[in-house]
Amino acid sequence: MSEQSIAENARVLMALAGPDGTALFCDEDDHIVQELDNGVLVIATDFADGTTYTLTLEGADNLLAVQVERRDHQAQVSAAPFDVDDEADLAERLERLAGQARSAQASCAATQEDAASLAAMLVDAGAWEWKDWPQNGTDFIQRALDAHDTGIVLAAPAEKDIRKVFSGRDFTKAMLQWFRKQLAPHGWTFVAVSPFGEFQAFALVRDEHLERVQALLKQQGRKLK
Repeated sequence: MSEQSIAENARVLMALAGPDGTALFCDEDDHIVQELDNGVLVIATDFADGTTYTLTLEGADNLLAVQVERRDHQAQVSAAPFDVDDEADLAERLERLAGQARSAQASCAATQEDAASLAAMLVDAGAWEWKDWPQNGTDFIQRALDAHDTGIVLAAPAEKDIRKVFSGRDFTKAMLQWFRKQLAPHGWTFVAVSPFGEFQAFALVRDEHLERVQALLKQQGRKLK
C-alpha cells in the first residue's frame, strides 16, 4: 500500500475523535486497543521489540508524520527509522482499523435507522395496569387513535364485556382481543410490548407493519403479545 493510503486511513480514524478529542479502536484481528488522543494516534504492535507508531498531522497542509519507537535488548525504548517493513505493517493495520470503523459506523447507522422506523410504526397507547383497562384502557387508546387522525371511535366496555374478559382463562389475552375486534376492520392491531408486567406498555400497529415491528423487536430481544 502507498503512503497515500496510510495517510487516508489515518485521517479516517482521526476524524472519529469524540468531543474530548479521544477515541479507542480495538483491532479485532490481534486484539490490541489503539488510542487517539487530541490528534495523536498511537498504533501499538505485538512484536517482541514493542514497535509503536505515533501518527500526527503537522503543518498548514496537515501532512502525516510517523514516528517509530522500539525496545532494545536492554528494554530501553528509543526512536527508530520508519523502514519499508514498518510501512507495510502500518499500512495493513490502518487499513484493517479503518475498515472495522466503517463497518461499525454502518452498523450503528442501521441500528439508529431501525430504531427510528420502529418508533414510527409502534404508536404509543400509554402505560397502565392490565386490570385498569375498563377505566383507563379505552381512553388511552382513543387518544392515540385521535392523535393519528384515524377517525376510529372505540366503544367503552359494557359490564357484560368486562365480566367476560375477567372470567377468561387468560384475561390479558381476552382484553387485547376485545380491543382488536373493534380495530381489525380499520387495519389496526392493539398490542402489549415486552417486558410484560402488571404495569404494562401498550401500543397500536398498522396491520401492514406488524410483521416488520415484530422483526425489529426480536432484534432487541423483545416481543409483542
